[in-house]
Amino acid sequence: MVVGPFPGAQLPDYLARVSWRGRSPRRLGAATQLAALADRFNLALDVGDVVRPRLGLECFFDRQPPDEPRWGALLDELVARGLAETLTLFRGQPVFVLVRTINYLKLLLHPDGSLEAKAYLGLSHVLVAPGRLRRPVSEARA
Repeated sequence: MVVGPFPGAQLPDYLARVSWRGRSPRRLGAATQLAALADRFNLALDVGDVVRPRLGLECFFDRQPPDEPRWGALLDELVARGLAETLTLFRGQPVFVLVRTINYLKLLLHPDGSLEAKAYLGLSHVLVAPGRLRRPVSEARA
């Protein structure tokens, strides 16, 4: 179940109201600090007979790189914490007519208290103004 956009300050109270079974307030605080770097986030809960301990924070920005430098700040922080080595491939991504972007990032808090980061990709088509590309299309695959 996904709830959002979610106001971060209300997260602990909301999780208590839905009887979330997670037991790592310190890690939850770290995840919400990371999610606060984005424009907004959704809360993804694993729901069955009960609300299970694993949860996700789906982080969204209103703009894509290179127009949004905070993507880089969040990616750098995730890499610094050892959560997302492969996400550095998206730093400084140039915009082409067909664009592969990070739609949003999800921070997962597992029952054992460990954190994990995932990227959900998106494809879109964009009309690019002349001079906006940082490198020629022919070099993009290199």
